[in-house]
Amino acid sequence: MITYGGLLGRTTPLQMLVITIIEPILYFLNVYIGKRLDAFDIGGGMFIHLFGAYFGLSVARFVSYKGAQDHAANGATYMSDQLAMAGTFFLWIMWPSFNAAVAPPGDPQLRAIVNTFISLVASVISTFIASRCLSEFKFEMVHIQNASLAGGVVMGVMAHLNINIIGAMTAGLFAGTISVVGYVYITPYLTRKGLQDTCGIHNLHGMPGFIGSIGAIFAAAQAVNNPGRYGEEEFAILFRAGDQQASRQAACTFIVLAIAISGGAITGLLAKYLDRFSRGMLWYEDTQFWIMPHAGDHGTETRDTRRLSMRLPANYGPAVPLDDLGEQQPRGSLLNSESQISINSE
Repeated sequence: MITYGGLLGRTTPLQMLVITIIEPILYFLNVYIGKRLDAFDIGGGMFIHLFGAYFGLSVARFVSYKGAQDHAANGATYMSDQLAMAGTFFLWIMWPSFNAAVAPPGDPQLRAIVNTFISLVASVISTFIASRCLSEFKFEMVHIQNASLAGGVVMGVMAHLNINIIGAMTAGLFAGTISVVGYVYITPYLTRKGLQDTCGIHNLHGMPGFIGSIGAIFAAAQAVNNPGRYGEEEFAILFRAGDQQASRQAACTFIVLAIAISGGAITGLLAKYLDRFSRGMLWYEDTQFWIMPHAGDHGTETRDTRRLSMRLPANYGPAVPLDDLGEQQPRGSLLNSESQISINSE
């Protein structure tokens, strides 16, 4: 799901199918290596968020097109913003349980819930402040929908550790701020360089996941240097690599990044090759692959809409809404003997 967020609107179902087959294989390879290294990742901040984001960005580098970068349909509507915000509410409420679900019972599980909640609250505060300061003293809905969740992502690796309230709050404040900065500055920069990130997965999952992974290295080093922060039995459960835990965490973090970037690049090359089997792409248009309902008298799809959506002319250019066809050019100019479009008015 994270990877798809960077590719939406620019890939075909065939390309998505290939990505879906390859990515889980690399994911389980990461998990296997992590277990061999005795690295911890209690809420998937490293194996899910960090890996999914940079795998998706690597693929996106090969399926970013000039025609799609500034397309008019590449944006939100009032209704889509409302639905996305509802999703943010549910994710925000459920994120402490995401990070605590597989934590060892007792204090580690309790810490996972509390640390995640504190980090989420801090990321909300920093998100609103940063969005206001960087968006002409107004709030940007995309920032609120995404960066307010960065506190949950940054806790994904180390939520169950004894990092105290200050540590959790600092991580959340930093994650929320860097996420907004990413949306304002980094995403436009990447787009100019030919890497389009449709939903901003680098800002919500990539950078906060990396920050959390680095934070876990320092938390492990602190635990090794101050074993009194944990009981002897608890220390053995949480830090299976013992004195080498910090170095194992660092190694696992960069192995995950290496597999994500290299695997994503190979998958992206394959996805780009599959472009030749497509019949032209209508960027960010569902009508190319789905029969879309038309809001007629009875709220049902009309035959005109069905046939137009299924049999557009081969030389049809950038996507335009079907309702606007009449404004773009005369109806008769689209209907000719070669286009094979038949319309039956009923």
